[in-house]
Amino acid sequence: MKFNQIQLTNQLTLKIISLIFSYLIWSILSQQHIATIEKNIPICFYNLNDNFEIFAPENLNIKVSGTRYDLWFNESNAVHIDSSFVNEEKEYEFEIYPQHIFLRPQLNLISYKPSRIKINAKKI
Repeated sequence: MKFNQIQLTNQLTLKIISLIFSYLIWSILSQQHIATIEKNIPICFYNLNDNFEIFAPENLNIKVSGTRYDLWFNESNAVHIDSSFVNEEKEYEFEIYPQHIFLRPQLNLISYKPSRIKINAKKI
């Protein structure tokens, strides 16, 4: 009876060690896997004349690829648009280029939409 208990304990210990070891290998390998995600990022305006108020879409949909680790810690993305061109009350059409989209250097921008946004400027 004692021999069976020792053998059972050894098998259980071996199974637990194998499970932990396989999880560690999986987590290391999966973090280096290249993945692609689609997400909405905010559109931010700067250098706005104090006499104007801007009405524009709030988000831009982007598709990026990178390692899972880089995608997990990717919360500081945004589109930054210099709004100093707004000098009268009218509707502007602004074309967004990849330079306007701020991403971590480890990520690759695959696509974004819309590529043009309409900006309505109203005098305050």
